[in-house]
Amino acid sequence: MKFGCVFVYYNEKYGFIFTSETTIKGRIIRVTMNPIIMADSDISLEQTGKYFFEALNKSRSALPVERSEIENYKFWEATKIKSFSAFSKKFICLRIEEKENTFEFEILQRESDGGYGYSGKSENKSQLRGDSDEQTVGKKISRLFSKKIHQDEEEQLSFKTLNNSIVEYTKPCYDFEDAGDGNTDAYQIYVYEKERNNYIAFLTDNNYSEINANAIRIRWEQIYGKLNEYEYTQENGLIKIKAYGKTDKYEVHANFFRDSENLTEVMLETDNALSHDKRKKILNEYDKLINSIKIIDCWGITYESKRSD
Repeated sequence: MKFGCVFVYYNEKYGFIFTSETTIKGRIIRVTMNPIIMADSDISLEQTGKYFFEALNKSRSALPVERSEIENYKFWEATKIKSFSAFSKKFICLRIEEKENTFEFEILQRESDGGYGYSGKSENKSQLRGDSDEQTVGKKISRLFSKKIHQDEEEQLSFKTLNNSIVEYTKPCYDFEDAGDGNTDAYQIYVYEKERNNYIAFLTDNNYSEINANAIRIRWEQIYGKLNEYEYTQENGLIKIKAYGKTDKYEVHANFFRDSENLTEVMLETDNALSHDKRKKILNEYDKLINSIKIIDCWGITYESKRSD
């Protein structure tokens, strides 16, 4: 019997995609074949396993295909997502390969070019007996996706400030692209779905004359135009100052946190042209990031966002 190979893609909103693999004629390269199986995210474990075996049987029985047959086949467009790079930002990928008497599972990682690759991490791998039933396979698939989602949500990152403080925080969700310093003097920038007017940034300096209510407003109006709304509050915890502004086009939030003897700013900018739901999601991720911040200052003293002085 020929052994099969299945890729399962998952996103909480879009659901599951089960794809069957075959080879190109005269080559050992595996490719996705048509048709795919799509299913809602709330299907039962047994149904998940059933779809897996259906895709597996297609792979087992598939004949090699001509390259011309698959050149224009873009299965991800069934989700209305136009590019594979955009698709891979939203979907977790699980490869399940059939071997002698076993199924080998591996969660793949997204690469910088938008494809998926092998992480080599043991926590992303698992096995089942080859005679496992639909319920058992469905449970394994569900657990691996849940584990990956939890890992992504809890990924902790850090950087050192100009004041020699260590800033630790939880990375925003996978809808945000890591833009590094964005070719600026920022410490770190995360851009939402490549929408450059929607980002979270740890800033080194925003060229305020001072950090107070009037100076921040003046600087923001230089950048964004007249503010229709503006709020400024002082806090007692790690976050010392919060500011908010809104123009016809933009909404801006800033939190200034303790950084040794100085303050460092975490800014959120959103474009009002973005849908309400997307702007709400961005704000939720920003709040989550702010609440996750922990500072270890140059004297080794630790401060956390929810801690009171």
